[in-house]
Order: sequence, then C-alpha cells, then structure tokens
Amino acid sequence: MNNIEIVQSFFACWSVQDVELAAMHYHPDIEYELHSTMRELPYVGVTRGRAAVRDLAHRLVTLDA
Repeated sequence: MNNIEIVQSFFACWSVQDVELAAMHYHPDIEYELHSTMRELPYVGVTRGRAAVRDLAHRLVTLDA
C-alpha cells in the first residue's frame, strides 16, 4: 500500500467506528494528544502507545452510546 491508500484505509475503518482495524494502522509508538481548555476532562492530555490509543478510541466512540 502506498501512503494515500494507508490513510484512505484508516479513515474507511474509522468512519464505521471499527476501532480495532483502525488501530492496526497506528505506529507502535503513536502519541495522541487531545487539547482542551477543560483540564478536568478524562481524555485530555497525551496518550502513548498503540494499545493505549486504541483503548482511548474505544472510549471516545462510545461516549454517545
């Protein structure tokens, strides 16, 4: 896969909230930072590593559930 195909594949997974398949696209050392002026939110800050970011993504897609 070239870079464009990788990004398209990730967003295809993400658009249907398939967190497990989307997470397979993450680099093992991924760092995800969520910014907010409300520091008391549980998801604000830096999350490191594929498993931790995958777990965060699971929590984020189920917020409205």
